[in-house]
Amino acid sequence: MEEKFTENSRHYISLLQENIKRMATNSAKCKAWLITLVTAIAAFHDKIAALWVLLITIVFFYFLDCYYLGLERKFIAIQKEFVKAVKDNNAKGISDRLYSFELMTINKYATIQSALTSKSTLPFYILMFIAILVFVISQQ
Repeated sequence: MEEKFTENSRHYISLLQENIKRMATNSAKCKAWLITLVTAIAAFHDKIAALWVLLITIVFFYFLDCYYLGLERKFIAIQKEFVKAVKDNNAKGISDRLYSFELMTINKYATIQSALTSKSTLPFYILMFIAILVFVISQQ
């Protein structure tokens, strides 16, 4: 059986995997930083001012997290397309895509829009929002 994956193909897939891992790590760091900042800001004495800062912080990290998750999904889609092209012996498709991170078939914003309602982002940020509201209300 002929080997379909060349050294360049393996290296390209490795680069994609590194990017996928980096985006997943950045997404996790967004959640960790948010928890740290919420804890620090909650120590303020002026709870109403802290509430606005916290809400803005949550919205900022929510969109940043969704951006990273969307990029992760794009890289996964690129990888799937590339592996399919290699398996189908589509030499033109492979050479056109090698070391190019452009997506031909996926809407540029579709993955980021789907990340806005993802199970890994939306529940976490809604719970953070509710926790902040409960904290501020209980302090008054």
